[in-house]
Amino acid sequence: MDCKRFFNQARTNPLFEAVLEFLKTARSLCNSAGSDLVRQQAMRNADGAVTTLTFRPVETSAEKKYARSVADLLYFATQCPWDHDAVDLTDVPSMLSSIFFERQRSIQHNFMTR
Repeated sequence: MDCKRFFNQARTNPLFEAVLEFLKTARSLCNSAGSDLVRQQAMRNADGAVTTLTFRPVETSAEKKYARSVADLLYFATQCPWDHDAVDLTDVPSMLSSIFFERQRSIQHNFMTR
């Protein structure tokens, strides 16, 4: 029961709209001219080789589903103590950057475990 405090119990997550806006911005940037080359460079494999694969933005039809999942992770990050370095816990891009590039991956591990 103590675990429930780490997860949003309200009907709507307070971070949902900000995450949805972030995903829309990402989709807009991914549709800009030349973005295929940038996205392909981001998909380098472990050897540093570029493949023909590129990551794709979240489809419009699945956007709300992904936004709910990401908002849940961010809500968890605001409630759970972790090794962030003075991250603004109200700024979605800063929080995501801090989580996904976290040195010890403790917040990701804790979220998946709980």
